[in-house]
Amino acid sequence: MIKGLRRLVCSTLMIASFNAFASTTVFAGTIIIDSGYDLVVTGSAMFHDNNSGQCIDFYGLPLNKFTFPDGIGEKNVDWTDTIIQRTGSLTLSEGQSGTVNLKILAVSLTTNLNRSPNSNSDFYTTISTSQISTGTMEIFYDGLVNGVPGGHWTNAFDVYLDLHAGSSTGVVVQNLFKHFEGSGAWTTTPTGMIVPGVNDNSNFYLVGDAIHVVPGECTSHDVLPVPEPSSVGLLLSGAGIAGFWGWRRFNRKSLPEETKV
Repeated sequence: MIKGLRRLVCSTLMIASFNAFASTTVFAGTIIIDSGYDLVVTGSAMFHDNNSGQCIDFYGLPLNKFTFPDGIGEKNVDWTDTIIQRTGSLTLSEGQSGTVNLKILAVSLTTNLNRSPNSNSDFYTTISTSQISTGTMEIFYDGLVNGVPGGHWTNAFDVYLDLHAGSSTGVVVQNLFKHFEGSGAWTTTPTGMIVPGVNDNSNFYLVGDAIHVVPGECTSHDVLPVPEPSSVGLLLSGAGIAGFWGWRRFNRKSLPEETKV
């Protein structure tokens, strides 16, 4: 029985090792990065108000569900508030880089502003439906880190946003245009929530904080991989945990007090 158990364990480990190797699609120092979607949650966001000259904090507002293109359809995306699509594929050898096109499909942010003594309203930022937000990403394959392929990336993209009053579908009070430049790290190992048919087989997953800024402004948007739903529950239930990159950012009851601009 013990020998049989050992054979079963060995077989299971061999299969798992093979699947892990096959899933990264690495052969002789070459890796294939497929097109796909990056699902992220806002850690911090700040936008420059051209009217007042002040910098306004924004907070991620979960999309919960999103309808993806390419026949994928509606999927549960939980805490995701920003979705970026990589529309091209790359085959890279260690030390090489390549460029893919980006399309920003969703941005869901909110803030609370008191724009005049007689006006107090929540404001919501969404991606524009009248203009397409696009950019490019250069992906560098740095090699194996602890046996796992990965590297770093830089990107630049133009974002067209609508500022709504009262709700994310409320009247548009302002159109915003921002040119972001960003950088970060990536790996072939999933680092957050996996949505079947969306980000389960691209070999590209963001690592840690991805920083995006608008040169010359205080405007910035820092994002992180969306955690698995079970991980969120553990974080929120843990005593003494600062938790989920500042739980107040996602709690509508704890939005900042009115900010005059």
